[in-house]
Amino acid sequence: MRILIIASPRTGSSELASRLGRYLSLNVYQEPFNIRKGVKGYDLEDNAVVKCIVHQLPGIENLPNHLISSKKEIVDYWKEYLKNFDKTILLNRKIIKEQVESWHFFLSARIREQQENNKTRYSNKQYIYSKQTLSDFKEDKKYILWCNQMIKRLSYETEIPITYYEDLFKTDGRRYRRFNEKIL
Repeated sequence: MRILIIASPRTGSSELASRLGRYLSLNVYQEPFNIRKGVKGYDLEDNAVVKCIVHQLPGIENLPNHLISSKKEIVDYWKEYLKNFDKTILLNRKIIKEQVESWHFFLSARIREQQENNKTRYSNKQYIYSKQTLSDFKEDKKYILWCNQMIKRLSYETEIPITYYEDLFKTDGRRYRRFNEKIL
């Protein structure tokens, strides 16, 4: 079985991929086209869960893909790529304000980690949100809204329903409300 998760950032996609992998005994590939992680790629092996962020496409290594690929190119790529999978999950959030705050905090934490040359991962730790100075909130919001539009467009063009973070996780983000019936 091959499962593809295409997600907007900060939607619980890494956690979902990990849990599906454990639950179904599948190998998990997290963001195989992420330029910051070295673009390892994914060779379409069976028995795998592959989690991708909607703007990350293979073969583009110098700039974030959302800056150089049109919405049509991105949607067309995913429409073709998802044909290689038994199940595709489109993942997003309903409460955009919390998603933008999470992204804003994540980016600021990642910048802080780099500045401190620190191996501690502040970016995925539980936090109480406060506006950060290391990242531009307006640009972060614009990026999240752009990614969410891509998920909605992909859903519309493929007729794959969007699964929402708030339907999978309790408000603390650590426990599932539902599992098999909603996802599989």
